[in-house]
Amino acid sequence: WRLLFEEKRRILLTHLRGVDIDANAVEVARFSLLLKLIEAETAAGLRDYVATKHSAALPALDANLRAGNSLVSSAEWTAVRGGLLPVLLEKVNPFTWPAEFPTEMAGGGFNVIVGNPPYIRIQNMVGYSPEEAAFYQSPLSPYTTARQDNFDKYALFIERALTLVRPDGRVAVIVPHKFMTTQAGRALRHLITTGHRLEKVVHFGVQQVFGRQAANYTCILVLDRRGSADVEIERVEALEAWRYRSE
Repeated sequence: WRLLFEEKRRILLTHLRGVDIDANAVEVARFSLLLKLIEAETAAGLRDYVATKHSAALPALDANLRAGNSLVSSAEWTAVRGGLLPVLLEKVNPFTWPAEFPTEMAGGGFNVIVGNPPYIRIQNMVGYSPEEAAFYQSPLSPYTTARQDNFDKYALFIERALTLVRPDGRVAVIVPHKFMTTQAGRALRHLITTGHRLEKVVHFGVQQVFGRQAANYTCILVLDRRGSADVEIERVEALEAWRYRSE
């Protein structure tokens, strides 16, 4: 069994949305999705689709995948910092979710959010973007996980994601697991356990999910906004076997 081209195209346009602060990464993602769309399709089949549907086989994905800063909107920045100077506009690249994805946000948000957020400590943020770091740490910012001396940017992405999913939605992210035991991880631990949001943890221990060139000790967190009575813990001992297992 396999999906027809028309159904794959419908799923892509109807159900997939994405955001990245790097416009080049967005272009790469659009191109990759289009390649996946036509994977295993024949030239004759694509010509037949164009002839019968009177539409281009490859859709434009400009509205589906957008470039911007998922963590900062113009209104939030203005409320905290008093306005966004032109010199900072390109650097901060604010992204207003209701304006960029009006249908989804008017409907209560997204059903599922998945991501691999950046792992950047506050000390490094201060070095490359002190204005943005000050925004996150302000008492007026929307981020409770930033109201301490030491935090990591991935915590902000988890906090933002929980505000963007529907009340019955889920969030799944891969992040370093050191937050589970460090003092700096207290705010994030509080966030994901409040309301029993934590549903599942896939713990990779010392195994390198991203290869040796990016040494990080990671886990996958699955959060359910409805709350979960139980938490499933899975510890991965053999990465390749886990990655290619059949369910």
